[in-house]
Amino acid sequence: MNLLCRSYIKENAIVLTTPKRNKLLKDGPESESLMSNRCHILGRGSYGIVFKAIFREHAVALKIIKKRAILTLHNEAHALNWNHRNIVRIIKLESTPEFGLIIMERSNGFCLQRVVDTLALPLMHRLL
Repeated sequence: MNLLCRSYIKENAIVLTTPKRNKLLKDGPESESLMSNRCHILGRGSYGIVFKAIFREHAVALKIIKKRAILTLHNEAHALNWNHRNIVRIIKLESTPEFGLIIMERSNGFCLQRVVDTLALPLMHRLL
């Protein structure tokens, strides 16, 4: 295991091996392995939970989507392999009838909402 991967394990990132992805697709975000490792949650929403993760030795975000929102994977699939500096790159999509996984790039910076909230930008600049 290289130095990058070890450093992310220290911050409680999920290492996405094939067996681990298969288990997540079967058990979902409430799987025992996620809860026992106390993996760092980046966010929660009505469709699922986003975790810090490692995929092929790269820092990524892992969105685990609930069964009732599986159709949103089709929307996410349209952006698969897009490469644009203003769009989060989706690396891999996987799904079962129960859960879906979206593996996407993760930046080390602040979230956009936090930046917008802390800057005194006029409304027009915020919209742009």
